[in-house]
Formats: sequence, structure tokens, C-alpha cells
Amino acid sequence: MRAMTRKCSICKELIDLKDANEDFFITPNNKVNHTHCYINEQTTRKRKPKTIEECQAYIEECRQVDREVEKKTNIKTELYEFLFDMYDISYFPKYFYIKMDSVYKGTMKNLSKPVPPEDLLDMWRQKRNYLDKVAEQNRKKGNEISGVNRVNYDLAILLSKYDSYLKWKEQQKIAIAELDESKKRSIEKIEYTDVARPKRVSNTDNKVDINSMLDEI
Repeated sequence: MRAMTRKCSICKELIDLKDANEDFFITPNNKVNHTHCYINEQTTRKRKPKTIEECQAYIEECRQVDREVEKKTNIKTELYEFLFDMYDISYFPKYFYIKMDSVYKGTMKNLSKPVPPEDLLDMWRQKRNYLDKVAEQNRKKGNEISGVNRVNYDLAILLSKYDSYLKWKEQQKIAIAELDESKKRSIEKIEYTDVARPKRVSNTDNKVDINSMLDEI
């Protein structure tokens, strides 16, 4: 596997980003630092030095941001792979990726809110059969759309239904929450009939033989 290397912004040594043994982090302004280099630099500076705990907290924040970025990147990749497969195409022009980024950020014209890639992927999967039917209807009318043009056409359909999708998602959350609460109540609820009733002790078993006690005295 080809190594991906960056220089530590402090010590200037190369860091293999794919090496699990490398202890580094990436800052919000895209600088790569060895963890020990950063801690040493920040705790030994003359003006307002940081504590080791403060350094570690900052490093963890940076890593959390990096994990979120990586997660979004993976979802975008999954979305594009899905589109390649569904529409049987192997290439998207540069403008398409720019357009998709504007969808994710909510800056696309006539779009009132951001549409994250995970929502778009979920909608595309759920509406695949519907979109195929629309395409077939258009073909029968002599308006066949294919390739990237059809992807753009279907994207417009999905975006027009995004508000409805969000309402559906919220309803799903409520339904799941109610189901979980119902299960919880069922587990916690104990019917009297389920409780083992204590055995009734017969009077004969519990009867004290006073005469025998007197004999023992």
C-alpha cells in the first residue's frame, strides 16, 4: 500500500498517515502535528503555556472533527457509487460534484436548507423504483433522459420531496421512541398473577404442641 505522508508542522519530520503506530492529529487549519511535539511546544512556551490536560483536550477535539469529516466523505463516496451503479455510468463531470456540494451546504439556488448526503442516499434508495417508473413514462412520451442528465432530473425530483422526507423521518423517530417505551413498560410491568404467591401454611403444620413443650420443662 502506498504511504500517505505529511510533515509535522513542528518538528518537520515526515508522518505516515496510514501507519497505525504514528501518534499524530490534524488541526482545523489542516496542519499535521505529532502529539508529543504539540504537547511539548504548548507546555513549554513562555507566554500562557497550556497544561498537558488542555493539550490533550484540544487534540481530542481535533480528532473528533477529523472523524466527522471522514464519516461524511465515506457517505459521499457511497452515494456516488450508488449513482454509478443505478444509472450505469462511469463518470461525473466536475460541475456535478460542485452542484452536489451546494446541495449538501444548502447554497444551491431555490434550496432553503442543507441536504446531507446520508439523507440524499436514503431518499435515492427508497425512491429508486419510483424514479425508474417516471423515467419509463417519460420514455413512452418520447422524452427519454439518460446518463448524467437523468441523474440531475431525478435529483430535482428528490429535492422537491425533501420536506416530506423530513416529516417522515420525524414520524419514524416518534414511532420508534413509542415502541421502545412500550417495550420498557411491558418489561417493568409485573402482573399480580405473575408473582409467585407464598404457600399457605396449614394450621396443622403450624400448630404448637403445648403439652410436649411442658413435658420438656
